[in-house]
Amino acid sequence: MNKKISPALAVFIDLLLVYIVCALCRVAYVLENWHLFSAGFGDLSLGSLLRGAFVFDTITLLYFNLPFLLMTFLPLRIKENPKYYSVQRILFVVLNSISAFLNIADSAYYPYTGKRTTMTVFAEFANESNTASIILLETAKHWYLVVFMILVIISYLKLYVQPDYRKTPALRYYIMQCMGLIFTALFFFFGIRGSFTIDTRPKGIRDANIYVDKPSQTAIVLNTPFSLIRSVGHSGFKDPKYFDRQWLDSAYSPVHTPADSAAFTARNVVVIISESLGREYVGFYNNSLDSGSYKGYTPFLDSLIGESLTFEFTFANGRKSIDAMPSILSSLPMIENNFFATPYINNTIGGLSVCLDGKGYNTSFFHGADNGSMGFDSYSRAISYHKYYGRDEYNADSDFGGDADYDGRWAIWDGNFIEFWQKKLDDTPEPFLSTIFTASSHHPFKIPEAFRDTFPEEALPMHKCIRYVDHCYRKFFEHASRQPWFKNTIFVITGDHTNQTNHAEYQTDLGYYCVPVIFYDPSGQLPRGIMPGMAQQIDIMPTLLGMLHYDEPYVAYGRDLLSADSTNQWAFSFIDGTYQYLMDDYVLQYDGQNPKALYNFRKDWMLSDNILESNDSLANEMTTRLRMMIQCYVERMIENRLTDTK
Repeated sequence: MNKKISPALAVFIDLLLVYIVCALCRVAYVLENWHLFSAGFGDLSLGSLLRGAFVFDTITLLYFNLPFLLMTFLPLRIKENPKYYSVQRILFVVLNSISAFLNIADSAYYPYTGKRTTMTVFAEFANESNTASIILLETAKHWYLVVFMILVIISYLKLYVQPDYRKTPALRYYIMQCMGLIFTALFFFFGIRGSFTIDTRPKGIRDANIYVDKPSQTAIVLNTPFSLIRSVGHSGFKDPKYFDRQWLDSAYSPVHTPADSAAFTARNVVVIISESLGREYVGFYNNSLDSGSYKGYTPFLDSLIGESLTFEFTFANGRKSIDAMPSILSSLPMIENNFFATPYINNTIGGLSVCLDGKGYNTSFFHGADNGSMGFDSYSRAISYHKYYGRDEYNADSDFGGDADYDGRWAIWDGNFIEFWQKKLDDTPEPFLSTIFTASSHHPFKIPEAFRDTFPEEALPMHKCIRYVDHCYRKFFEHASRQPWFKNTIFVITGDHTNQTNHAEYQTDLGYYCVPVIFYDPSGQLPRGIMPGMAQQIDIMPTLLGMLHYDEPYVAYGRDLLSADSTNQWAFSFIDGTYQYLMDDYVLQYDGQNPKALYNFRKDWMLSDNILESNDSLANEMTTRLRMMIQCYVERMIENRLTDTK
């Protein structure tokens, strides 16, 4: 294959090799995550998948091979120089190997995000000091992907075909080169559009929905280099202008104006955000799993929920930790990009702590990772938390073990850090608001050596971590229940996002967002049991303020779950280019312009029966409601009016 042949034929063979490698990378991606993709394969058209894969692979091929194509067809006689051949070959091998590497590496990251990686990953991990160690660990764990990558590089080196320009008459040479350039220009122009019409715009990430039936399948059609390239510079928002601004302001508002005549009650508030606490792990919610034999992995939380308030359906608004912080603490949903990865990160932001700071609360945020991790310290300060406690503060306290209690990857072990937290709580004057973001239920799924025999390996690596964290919560509540501040405190427990699953019910477009939302009031003033309907992370802030009879207007995109308007049931999420809007018994999937699917999720949790065509009026109503929220959110974000209560 190293025989030198005409430029046109050589380019055809080389690009065919790139297509084959792209296809093999996609196969590897799917096989690596088969347990997550397999449930939806029955609804996926192979022909549609292949068409979509070809379109997005073509775009990636063009972006990465444009320099190679220009070197091939530019009419320069210096191409007869052997050094030119070497540079051209190196360029082809290096650029296409990088493209393959991004696809292969992302196959190991997909389980934690549920989508192809975009440029927001750099903002998400900008403050992490352990990135290198995590990469090394994943490399060792996925050694077979490393072998695959090596084989890809060898294939490019061995199978590359060098164009031959020697002994070509000058006139013929320039004619052929100019034709090659014209072909390259046309190939690029139409290739990035995915069609042979000039009316279409270059394909974006959201266009993957054209080729699939469910948003969770878009990762199969897309490729990671394309997702990275097309997300460059797209972290900001564009006003969709669905509605006239004056009409929208009169029809929809995120401003909550309390009508409660009861006096504000200065009760303590504790918000526990548990890393990767998916609803699947909690036995209380899953009596129907495994023919009724499922017990889950949280015996303490199960007992606590029995004395708490929760809801029939409970959802996260995003798939990452940095999506959860604004949703839970500021009632800001994740729309298109998480708040931390947008140009609006320095906007004036409201939140639970902002409201309670004005009522004289002592506020604190705890996260046992490195100070600066995930940007949580800066965000907590931006929303008026007085004190932030991270790994630095833990190590500075001589009553604790310092870095001897560090898990080696992410943070101080939850058991040790929760003891540190409870010590600080006991010394905090009332009323207080305190939030803790736990970390031990996280990849690489380690627990302290002392608990290895107590919580051995189970069906999934995550399960032993969840049992360990549940044990830590038991110890905390045993201690807290003996403190004078306990009965004057409202506790909220939720997960930031989901993680590993082994039940098909949690491997759907809705299942990927199922986390607990639990309100626990030891004083008994709060109703107990499972209320009908749904709750989501952005509902936590307005519900807590409602419980406290907060008496000032504030901005929140969620709803007070205990208000008189609690019959207005809805929830929201954004999954890889598609909005999901739940209302009453239905979920609408919307691509930003048009509804794509409608399901009755109560009867059809697996989302197998799309009833959009037979329910136009309902779909239109849900689309209108969703559009109002999106436009309002985007306009306020762009104009820095997230706290404007007028």
